[in-house]
Parts: sequence; structure tokens; C-alpha cells
Amino acid sequence: MGATRRKSMGHTQRMLKGVVSGLLTENAEQGTYARRRKALLERRRSMIFMYATVILVVVGLLLQAGKMVGIASSNKNIRAMKAEMRVMEAHVENLESELMLELRTIVVRQRAKERLGMINPPYTELLRMDTRDTHSGEGTRVASAQ
Repeated sequence: MGATRRKSMGHTQRMLKGVVSGLLTENAEQGTYARRRKALLERRRSMIFMYATVILVVVGLLLQAGKMVGIASSNKNIRAMKAEMRVMEAHVENLESELMLELRTIVVRQRAKERLGMINPPYTELLRMDTRDTHSGEGTRVASAQ
């Protein structure tokens, strides 16, 4: 019986060794699976971070481009307004010169009235001017005085 016992002990030991090696292999596989899963999660996180960074950069560039378009549009409006302002300034200058001329005429008339006794003729008064042409003999023209 001693030999049978040894055989059964050898068999039992081999079984135990197989179970232990199976458990060790399972643990090793579970460790490998856990490492793979962890590496996969890390890759996913880094990819998500990379995509988020790219999206943020693109959005930032689009916002910057929008600002640049707005600035260009504002500059165009400013140039148009400056051109319009120059035209208005020239118009104001013309009006001022006309006003000065008119004021000068008014001042001259006023001084002529005061110093020289000038009288404005009524608008209904007609002046007759003899403009006979010595060759044709045609005659008198009528004009209203102003």
C-alpha cells in the first residue's frame, strides 16, 4: 500500500501543482488583462484630451478670424465715413465762402446806403434803354431793375 499511497500522493501533488499553476496563470492573465485595460483607458483618455485640444484650438482660430473680419469691416466703415466727412467739410467750406461773399455784398450795400445815400429801386420799376443799332435801326429793349 505504500506504493499506492505514494502514487496517490504524487497524483495529488501533481493535481495541486496544476491547480496552483492554473491559479497563477489565471492571476497572470488577469494581471495582463488589467494592464491591457488600463493601457486602453489611458490611450482613450489621451485621445479624448487630444481631440478636445484640437477642437478648442479650431474654435479659438474661428473666433479670432471672426474678430479679424469684424475689424476689417469696421475699418472699411471708418474709411467710408472719413471720405464722407471730407466731402462734407468741402461743402461747408463752399457754403462759408458763399456766406462770406453774401455778407460782403450786404456790407457793401449797407455802407453804400449809409455813406453814399444809395436807394434800391422798386422791383416793379422798368428801365428803358435805347440800344439802337446804327446799321439795322432796331430798337428799344425793356428790362426790370433789381
